[in-house]
Amino acid sequence: MIDGVEDSATSIDDIHGSSNSTSYKRGIEGVFNMHGQMVRRDNSLEGLPKGMYVVNGKKVIIK
Repeated sequence: MIDGVEDSATSIDDIHGSSNSTSYKRGIEGVFNMHGQMVRRDNSLEGLPKGMYVVNGKKVIIK
């Protein structure tokens, strides 16, 4: 219900983008913090402080 009017969604469409979109590219190497900032150019986690990182598109937790 929005503004007192009961209604339903009319449709949900797929999002289409080019394969060379800058929002996501396979093969980007590095370690990223949860703000999306690159903290390491290679995929090494050695020496990083405790926290949550993204490596190869997967979340990694260092305890």
